Amino acid sequence: MALLTQFMTFFVSPFSEPSSHAELNNFLKSRRIINVEKRLIDGERGTGWMFLVEYSDNEGRSSPIFCL
Repeated sequence: MALLTQFMTFFVSPFSEPSSHAELNNFLKSRRIINVEKRLIDGERGTGWMFLVEYSDNEGRSSPIFCL
């Protein structure tokens, strides 16, 4: 059986509310993480880290989910 993975993105700024950090941490704790890529970016939403999280979905769905 093939491993089905999905992707989720997060933007975390050092100046953002602690809830944005908590959202990322809670997501990471509740999933089987395959890979995490991070990049420091300076964009429309300000300067911060963009995380691309690849994770295994226990329910077997294979379509990606994007959240900014």
